[in-house]
Amino acid sequence: MPLFRAQIQGGNGTGGEVSPLANPIMSTTGLKVYWRADECQTNGSGIVTQLTDISGQGFHASGTGGPAKISDALNGVPVLRFTGNQFLSHSYLGEIATVIALVRPEGVGAYRALLSARGATRDAYWFGTTSPGGNAIFQRNDASGNDAYIRYLQEPFKWNVWTGRVQASSLDFFFNSYKGGSLALSSRLPITGDAYLGAASNGSLLSDFWMGDLAELAIFDQPLASAEIGKIVSYLKGFYVL
Repeated sequence: MPLFRAQIQGGNGTGGEVSPLANPIMSTTGLKVYWRADECQTNGSGIVTQLTDISGQGFHASGTGGPAKISDALNGVPVLRFTGNQFLSHSYLGEIATVIALVRPEGVGAYRALLSARGATRDAYWFGTTSPGGNAIFQRNDASGNDAYIRYLQEPFKWNVWTGRVQASSLDFFFNSYKGGSLALSSRLPITGDAYLGAASNGSLLSDFWMGDLAELAIFDQPLASAEIGKIVSYLKGFYVL
Protein backbone atom coordinates (compact mmCIF):
# COMPACT_ATOMS: atom_id res chain seq x y z
CA MET A 1 0.00 0.00 0.00
CA PRO A 2 1.45 3.44 -0.90
CA LEU A 3 2.43 5.56 2.07
CA PHE A 4 1.35 9.19 2.22
CA ARG A 5 2.64 12.00 4.39
CA ALA A 6 1.69 15.66 4.73
CA GLN A 7 3.73 18.42 3.12
CA ILE A 8 3.27 22.13 3.76
CA GLN A 9 3.05 24.23 0.62
CA GLY A 10 3.24 27.98 1.07
CA GLY A 11 3.84 31.05 -1.01
CA ASN A 12 0.22 31.72 -1.98
CA GLY A 13 -0.43 34.38 0.60
CA THR A 14 -2.89 32.23 2.53
CA GLY A 15 -0.50 30.90 5.13
CA GLY A 16 0.20 27.67 3.32
CA GLU A 17 -1.83 24.55 2.71
CA VAL A 18 -1.41 20.87 3.44
CA SER A 19 -1.33 18.32 0.62
CA PRO A 20 -0.46 14.61 0.50
CA LEU A 21 3.08 13.73 -0.55
CA ALA A 22 3.33 10.22 -1.97
CA ASN A 23 6.36 8.25 -0.83
CA PRO A 24 7.99 6.74 -3.94
CA ILE A 25 9.94 4.23 -1.85
CA MET A 26 6.79 2.25 -1.14
CA SER A 27 5.77 2.06 -4.79
CA THR A 28 9.18 1.30 -6.33
CA THR A 29 9.51 -2.22 -7.73
CA GLY A 30 11.93 -4.45 -5.86
CA LEU A 31 11.51 -2.95 -2.37
CA LYS A 32 12.70 -5.57 0.11
CA VAL A 33 13.38 -3.72 3.37
CA TYR A 34 12.23 -0.31 4.59
CA TRP A 35 13.41 0.84 8.02
CA ARG A 36 12.37 4.24 9.34
CA ALA A 37 13.21 5.78 12.70
CA ASP A 38 9.61 6.48 13.64
CA GLU A 39 8.61 2.82 13.16
CA CYS A 40 10.35 1.05 16.04
CA GLN A 41 9.91 -0.43 19.50
CA THR A 42 11.98 0.82 22.44
CA ASN A 43 12.67 -0.21 26.01
CA GLY A 44 12.06 1.99 29.03
CA SER A 45 15.26 3.92 28.34
CA GLY A 46 14.49 4.82 24.75
CA ILE A 47 16.82 2.18 23.29
CA VAL A 48 15.50 0.55 20.13
CA THR A 49 14.85 -3.18 20.50
CA GLN A 50 13.10 -3.69 17.16
CA LEU A 51 13.10 -1.66 13.97
CA THR A 52 9.97 -2.52 12.03
CA ASP A 53 10.22 -3.32 8.33
CA ILE A 54 7.35 -1.32 6.85
CA SER A 55 7.86 -2.80 3.36
CA GLY A 56 5.58 -5.65 4.40
CA GLN A 57 8.30 -8.26 3.82
CA GLY A 58 8.87 -8.89 7.52
CA PHE A 59 12.60 -8.11 7.73
CA HIS A 60 12.44 -6.57 11.20
CA ALA A 61 15.84 -5.73 12.74
CA SER A 62 16.21 -6.46 16.43
CA GLY A 63 18.68 -6.52 19.32
CA THR A 64 19.12 -5.66 22.98
CA GLY A 65 21.83 -3.05 22.44
CA GLY A 66 20.36 -0.95 19.65
CA PRO A 67 20.59 2.77 18.97
CA ALA A 68 18.62 5.42 20.82
CA LYS A 69 15.47 6.88 19.31
CA ILE A 70 15.78 10.67 19.47
CA SER A 71 12.41 12.37 19.04
CA ASP A 72 12.03 15.55 16.95
CA ALA A 73 15.74 15.50 16.09
CA LEU A 74 15.38 16.28 12.38
CA ASN A 75 12.91 19.09 11.76
CA GLY A 76 10.33 17.48 14.02
CA VAL A 77 10.96 13.88 12.93
CA PRO A 78 12.74 11.22 15.07
CA VAL A 79 16.08 9.66 14.17
CA LEU A 80 18.13 6.69 15.36
CA ARG A 81 21.35 7.78 17.09
CA PHE A 82 24.37 5.46 17.08
CA THR A 83 27.25 6.43 19.37
CA GLY A 84 29.40 3.30 19.03
CA ASN A 85 28.78 -0.35 20.01
CA GLN A 86 25.08 -0.20 19.14
CA PHE A 87 23.60 -2.38 16.42
CA LEU A 88 20.51 -4.25 15.26
CA SER A 89 20.47 -7.37 13.10
CA HIS A 90 18.40 -9.69 10.96
CA SER A 91 19.34 -13.29 10.27
CA TYR A 92 19.18 -13.13 6.47
CA LEU A 93 18.22 -10.50 3.88
CA GLY A 94 18.96 -12.36 0.65
CA GLU A 95 19.74 -10.37 -2.49
CA ILE A 96 20.88 -6.74 -2.10
CA ALA A 97 21.06 -4.62 -5.23
CA THR A 98 20.34 -1.05 -4.07
CA VAL A 99 20.70 0.57 -0.63
CA ILE A 100 19.39 4.10 0.01
CA ALA A 101 19.92 5.81 3.36
CA LEU A 102 19.34 9.27 4.81
CA VAL A 103 22.25 9.67 7.22
CA ARG A 104 24.26 12.16 9.26
CA PRO A 105 27.74 10.73 9.97
CA GLU A 106 29.47 11.78 13.17
CA GLY A 107 33.01 12.85 12.31
CA VAL A 108 35.54 11.48 9.87
CA GLY A 109 38.61 9.29 9.67
CA ALA A 110 37.41 5.86 10.67
CA TYR A 111 35.90 2.66 9.30
CA ARG A 112 32.26 2.71 10.37
CA ALA A 113 29.64 0.38 8.95
CA LEU A 114 26.10 1.65 8.60
CA LEU A 115 25.00 -1.61 6.98
CA SER A 116 26.81 -4.88 6.36
CA ALA A 117 25.63 -8.22 5.02
CA ARG A 118 27.49 -11.47 5.48
CA GLY A 119 28.69 -13.64 2.61
CA ALA A 120 30.14 -17.14 2.77
CA THR A 121 33.32 -16.19 4.66
CA ARG A 122 33.20 -12.41 5.26
CA ASP A 123 31.03 -9.37 4.66
CA ALA A 124 29.82 -9.54 1.07
CA TYR A 125 28.63 -5.92 1.13
CA TRP A 126 29.69 -3.04 3.35
CA PHE A 127 28.12 0.44 3.39
CA GLY A 128 29.45 3.27 5.56
CA THR A 129 32.62 5.32 5.93
CA THR A 130 36.27 4.44 5.52
CA SER A 131 39.69 5.52 6.79
CA PRO A 132 41.59 7.70 6.10
CA GLY A 133 39.45 10.72 5.49
CA GLY A 134 36.11 9.26 6.50
CA ASN A 135 34.93 8.97 2.91
CA ALA A 136 31.54 7.44 2.23
CA ILE A 137 32.02 3.95 0.82
CA PHE A 138 30.06 1.13 -0.80
CA GLN A 139 32.17 -2.01 -0.91
CA ARG A 140 31.82 -5.52 -2.25
CA ASN A 141 34.09 -8.31 -1.01
CA ASP A 142 34.44 -11.81 -2.38
CA ALA A 143 35.46 -14.99 -0.59
CA SER A 144 39.07 -14.62 -1.72
CA GLY A 145 39.48 -11.27 -0.02
CA ASN A 146 39.30 -9.23 -3.21
CA ASP A 147 37.63 -5.90 -2.62
CA ALA A 148 35.79 -3.63 -5.03
CA TYR A 149 34.75 -0.30 -3.57
CA ILE A 150 33.55 3.16 -4.41
CA ARG A 151 34.61 6.08 -2.23
CA TYR A 152 33.13 9.55 -2.20
CA LEU A 153 34.07 12.53 -0.05
CA GLN A 154 31.12 12.93 2.29
CA GLU A 155 30.10 15.81 4.52
CA PRO A 156 30.44 14.99 8.23
CA PHE A 157 27.77 16.26 10.61
CA LYS A 158 25.40 16.98 7.68
CA TRP A 159 22.31 15.13 6.47
CA ASN A 160 22.61 13.63 2.99
CA VAL A 161 21.22 10.71 1.02
CA TRP A 162 23.69 7.93 0.18
CA THR A 163 22.92 5.25 -2.37
CA GLY A 164 24.88 2.13 -3.22
CA ARG A 165 23.89 0.17 -6.31
CA VAL A 166 25.08 -3.21 -7.57
CA GLN A 167 24.46 -3.92 -11.24
CA ALA A 168 25.42 -6.99 -13.23
CA SER A 169 28.80 -5.51 -14.15
CA SER A 170 29.30 -2.42 -11.97
CA LEU A 171 29.28 -1.05 -8.43
CA ASP A 172 27.91 2.51 -8.15
CA PHE A 173 27.71 5.16 -5.45
CA PHE A 174 25.38 8.17 -5.44
CA PHE A 175 25.75 11.17 -3.12
CA ASN A 176 22.26 12.67 -3.11
CA SER A 177 21.36 12.57 -6.81
CA TYR A 178 24.97 12.85 -8.00
CA LYS A 179 26.66 9.68 -9.23
CA GLY A 180 29.94 9.91 -7.38
CA GLY A 181 31.64 6.89 -8.90
CA SER A 182 31.34 3.58 -10.69
CA LEU A 183 33.55 0.50 -10.74
CA ALA A 184 33.47 -2.50 -13.07
CA LEU A 185 32.56 -5.85 -11.48
CA SER A 186 32.92 -9.36 -12.79
CA SER A 187 29.98 -10.72 -10.81
CA ARG A 188 27.43 -10.07 -8.09
CA LEU A 189 27.75 -11.85 -4.76
CA PRO A 190 25.08 -13.81 -2.91
CA ILE A 191 24.18 -12.90 0.65
CA THR A 192 24.31 -16.03 2.78
CA GLY A 193 24.47 -14.79 6.35
CA ASP A 194 23.35 -12.15 8.82
CA ALA A 195 22.86 -8.46 8.10
CA TYR A 196 23.80 -5.79 10.62
CA LEU A 197 22.60 -2.21 10.97
CA GLY A 198 25.29 -0.20 12.71
CA ALA A 199 28.20 -2.66 12.58
CA ALA A 200 30.38 -4.90 10.42
CA SER A 201 30.88 -8.58 11.11
CA ASN A 202 34.24 -10.30 11.34
CA GLY A 203 33.48 -13.95 11.84
CA SER A 204 31.85 -14.20 15.25
CA LEU A 205 32.93 -10.65 16.23
CA LEU A 206 31.42 -7.27 15.40
CA SER A 207 33.48 -4.17 14.73
CA ASP A 208 33.55 -0.79 12.96
CA PHE A 209 30.41 0.45 14.70
CA TRP A 210 28.51 3.30 13.08
CA MET A 211 28.52 6.71 14.76
CA GLY A 212 25.91 9.21 13.69
CA ASP A 213 22.21 9.45 12.97
CA LEU A 214 19.93 7.53 10.62
CA ALA A 215 16.45 8.62 9.55
CA GLU A 216 15.57 6.05 6.87
CA LEU A 217 17.13 3.11 5.07
CA ALA A 218 15.64 1.12 2.20
CA ILE A 219 16.98 -1.98 0.46
CA PHE A 220 15.91 -3.17 -2.99
CA ASP A 221 16.59 -6.55 -4.58
CA GLN A 222 17.18 -5.01 -8.00
CA PRO A 223 19.34 -2.12 -9.21
CA LEU A 224 17.27 1.05 -9.42
CA ALA A 225 17.58 3.35 -12.41
CA SER A 226 19.23 6.71 -11.80
CA ALA A 227 15.89 8.44 -12.36
CA GLU A 228 14.26 6.30 -9.66
CA ILE A 229 17.08 7.12 -7.24
CA GLY A 230 16.68 10.83 -8.03
CA LYS A 231 12.94 10.68 -7.34
CA ILE A 232 13.53 9.08 -3.93
CA VAL A 233 16.26 11.59 -3.06
CA SER A 234 13.94 14.49 -3.95
CA TYR A 235 11.20 13.03 -1.78
CA LEU A 236 13.49 12.54 1.24
CA LYS A 237 14.98 16.02 0.99
CA GLY A 238 11.54 17.56 0.54
CA PHE A 239 9.88 15.76 3.42
CA TYR A 240 12.73 16.33 5.89
CA VAL A 241 13.22 19.95 4.69
CA LEU A 242 16.90 19.53 3.84
